[in-house]
Amino acid sequence: MDTISDDIGDDGPDLPIDQEEVESESSESIFAFDNLQAYLKYIVTSKAPEKLTSIARSVGLTRGAFHNILIGKRAPSPKSINAIATYLGLTGNSLRYFTLLCAHDRKDSCDTHLAILGQIVFLRLEYFTLMEDVENVQKCTAKLAALAVLSE
Repeated sequence: MDTISDDIGDDGPDLPIDQEEVESESSESIFAFDNLQAYLKYIVTSKAPEKLTSIARSVGLTRGAFHNILIGKRAPSPKSINAIATYLGLTGNSLRYFTLLCAHDRKDSCDTHLAILGQIVFLRLEYFTLMEDVENVQKCTAKLAALAVLSE
């Protein structure tokens, strides 16, 4: 089973997204989201009769704590990240992408933030390339170019 490291910067080698992972994604893939709050709000609204409180309990959080993560007022702890990822059944690069979205929410240095953003965009680029989504591939390529300029 995949687990999440407390140290986001050392998450092992880049693993290519395989076709099975692409085919197993739901109608809205995690890769379609570029921030944690938008993804979690999608999950909460798509789990409709399940309420926010029951999802929060399932991942070991109070309703208030989970709500604060949803609105971006609080970043999830490593323990919460693991619990949410397990609840969502995330594995492989979907898990890695989720971890990066969570790390992107933290208030780290600008260099760390840019490195995380670069990894997020790179994984999105791989996903959209496999999906043959030319428009999003072009957007990701442009973002990577902009990030390269910013990091110089």
